[in-house]
Amino acid sequence: MNDNPSVSVEIRSYTDSKGDDEYNDELSVKRAQAVMSYMATKGIDRGRMIARGEGKRNPIKPNTINGQDNPIGRQYNRRTEFRIIGDLPEKRIIYDQNRPEYIDKSGVSERDSNLRVNTDEEDDGTPASGELAPGSRVGE
Repeated sequence: MNDNPSVSVEIRSYTDSKGDDEYNDELSVKRAQAVMSYMATKGIDRGRMIARGEGKRNPIKPNTINGQDNPIGRQYNRRTEFRIIGDLPEKRIIYDQNRPEYIDKSGVSERDSNLRVNTDEEDDGTPASGELAPGSRVGE
């Protein structure tokens, strides 16, 4: 998210089926909030994140198989998912490792020198000055 400041996410956390609904709903909210707090310590603006607890709803694996406990399934169901809920094109960063400024003669990547913010001209599909239109070749 530091590399993509245009993106906002919803953090959805889930639990397994052990315990009652109220306990699992509360636990999943705490789990989502803990993820959001961790990401904030890494420099992500809290305004770009929403924490949501889903409890034991929407399992991705069975919690039981033939009436027997399924610890592996329960482990998969204790998860956190990120869903992109917003994207601000004016803040989108374009990263292309094939651009000349990315290539360093010593073979060391200079990723930061290649990061740039889109302009309105680039977002409308027309190439920015100095760039080739899609499908064109050098010399055309």
